[in-house]
Amino acid sequence: MNKIIISTSILILLYCGCHNQSIKTWQQEHIPDIDSTPQPNDVYETSPKSGKYNKSLIERRQKEATAYLNVMKNDIKNTPTEELFNLFKLGLSYEGVDYYVARDGNKLLVEELRQRGASIKDILEKYKNDTRIIFTGSSGPSSSIGTVCNELLRKAD
Repeated sequence: MNKIIISTSILILLYCGCHNQSIKTWQQEHIPDIDSTPQPNDVYETSPKSGKYNKSLIERRQKEATAYLNVMKNDIKNTPTEELFNLFKLGLSYEGVDYYVARDGNKLLVEELRQRGASIKDILEKYKNDTRIIFTGSSGPSSSIGTVCNELLRKAD
């Protein structure tokens, strides 16, 4: 519980800091995980894919990731389009809170690009052949930056 309070305090400090500092934090390779010690009230469920898992721990991790991403939302909106492409979390594997920050943060970036619409068409053209793989989660479809750009270009026409 103390780690959650400390992490939330850090997020508030980041929010109050400057744009460049929070973007640098976003670009960190990994976000620290919360304490994964099972709690007495934890709820467990069974998944056909992965078997028994601690649903409460997942919810705590998602809550921490959501708090982190809420801090980043305003900065992402004010980030130049070219810079957004360098913020994507790449690769195939993340764990803990970092998993949700990477997966959901990438969704935020795609949505931000989508909202910018036709005004960024030239930049999308520049990245349409980019083969870097964007992290989409363990059950998400594999997608590259180029694939995202091509989808957005089709929708912009």
